[in-house]
Amino acid sequence: MFICFKVRKEIIKSDCFLVQNSINNLIRIILKVNNLNSNAPKFKHLIDDSDNNSRLERDIKLMNNGIKFSKQYLIETYGLKENDII
Repeated sequence: MFICFKVRKEIIKSDCFLVQNSINNLIRIILKVNNLNSNAPKFKHLIDDSDNNSRLERDIKLMNNGIKFSKQYLIETYGLKENDII
């Protein structure tokens, strides 16, 4: 389960990077269209993983103590797909 969370985290970071670049390109285009030659402000997307990390640590402790989570919980909480779960 920990590996799936790492993969999900990398996908989220990649998506944020794409959005960040798109917004920065849009800002540059707007400045260019309006003939503004000033330095373009930079958009930076920040990700706070503290809540996800604490939930993951809690879930791992519960699993180590014999608690079994439903497929639906894993799908909704960690963004997994049905075929990711064995």
